[in-house]
Amino acid sequence: DVLLQQINYSQESIKGLFRDGRPVAQMRRELQTGEKSVNEIPMISAVMWNGRVYSADNRRLWTFKHAGIPHDSRVPVVVGIPDGKFQRKF
Repeated sequence: DVLLQQINYSQESIKGLFRDGRPVAQMRRELQTGEKSVNEIPMISAVMWNGRVYSADNRRLWTFKHAGIPHDSRVPVVVGIPDGKFQRKF
């Protein structure tokens, strides 16, 4: 687990839909209303890069950061190795 405030975006913007077509705003509402908890959502994939944690799941990170979850909360994260796909996001 990592503090929400320690996770950085790997891109400057996100699309409004997840890959399966669900709106990002829907997940935010589900978190806000308590319909879902952070632990019911797949873990954020992240990498360590220059001493900082960067998300490979920016839409999921955005929903966590904008759903009223305290930024000092710990969220489940799976940390991987920065590969070429990740580095292209920068």
